Amino acid sequence: MRKTSGQTKKLLAHTLVELMKDEYLDKIKITSLTKACGINRQTFYYHFKDMYELVYWMLNDQSELILSQIQDPSDIIQIFETFEIILKKIEKLYRMSITV
Repeated sequence: MRKTSGQTKKLLAHTLVELMKDEYLDKIKITSLTKACGINRQTFYYHFKDMYELVYWMLNDQSELILSQIQDPSDIIQIFETFEIILKKIEKLYRMSITV
C-alpha cells in the first residue's frame, strides 16, 4: 500500500527523532534516515531539499497542531501556555541537534 505525502513526511520526522536519540543531527546522513524508514533517497528529496528543511517542517507541523487546540482565541493565558509548549519542543529538538 502506498503512503500519502503526509504519512511519508511523518515517518521521516518520527524516524529522525529516533535517530537523534543516539546521534546529533549534523552526523545523521540522509541515507541512514531513509534506510531506517525503508524508503529510497529519491523519496526524501521529493519532499525535502535537505535535513534542515525536514526539521523546519517538523517544527511547523507541531506548532500548527498545538495552535489548533486553542479553544478560545481571546484566552490570552491559554495562548501563552500553548506557545510555551511550542518553545519547549523547539528547545528539545535544538538540543538534540547540536554537537557539543
